[in-house]
Amino acid sequence: MRLGVFTAAAVIGVAGLAGSIQAAPQVLLVVTPTEELPLTCESGACTAEVAAICLQPDRANPERGKGYSVAAEPAGVNGAKSTRKNDTMTLIGETADGRQVVLPAGQFLRVLAERDHFAVTLSVDESVMQRNGLAALSVRITGNVLLFPDAEPQDGNPQTEADKQIAQTTLRGVAEKVLEQRGDTLDGAKMVRTAINALPRNRHTTEAERRDAQVRALQARVSDKAKAHAENAFNACGSVADGAGGAGSNAHYGYRHCLGIMHDGLIDGVNREYWDALKAGS
Repeated sequence: MRLGVFTAAAVIGVAGLAGSIQAAPQVLLVVTPTEELPLTCESGACTAEVAAICLQPDRANPERGKGYSVAAEPAGVNGAKSTRKNDTMTLIGETADGRQVVLPAGQFLRVLAERDHFAVTLSVDESVMQRNGLAALSVRITGNVLLFPDAEPQDGNPQTEADKQIAQTTLRGVAEKVLEQRGDTLDGAKMVRTAINALPRNRHTTEAERRDAQVRALQARVSDKAKAHAENAFNACGSVADGAGGAGSNAHYGYRHCLGIMHDGLIDGVNREYWDALKAGS
């Protein structure tokens, strides 16, 4: 019972102290427990997006580009998926002849906040492929990976070891129970994200690229309800003129950006359900 009281205080007690000081942003949780994401190389970086939720509603959203680090230890929560495997991200390279090579993710893989707490970008410098003689790169996700914000010297309210322990145990345990019940929504968001990852980040998309991205996404074997979520997103963005182009094009409203908004709307519903569950248990 002491843990429950302490958890409630940790969840809501910091809000009144933040004031004018800069606090560390939220701990994030990757919502896909098992996945292998191919990285697409463009403008010197090989990237892919993956969906996440916020575990700490009292802390601020991360700014775009904020660095995060992977927590690889098991959570130790009875019944949670994360107790049955080391939750981590593994960087996999593939040579031209099909051989796979495991690269040190801690050295090469960057995890950067993309859109608030709804998505992060996994990024590897394209030179890593050249130096290691690789034809392709991918990131293998194992478990609902915890992402901790990189510490900054100006963090007046940093993530403490107690914060991290609560995130690894109680908060992740509550979140994973919610994720298990929202499979259709998460699968729909995953399909939209598949289309996002298939589209270029830093230039205009063509009609053919948009069509091919949708076809690739809709090939997923999911429920009719999940597919409906994705189709609704594609239909909502179908008439969006793609004006995005040039470096930092995500700041402009185009087709890819529209899909990001639709994706984040699906994830937001799941995240809010987790927050409600957190309040009910506090």
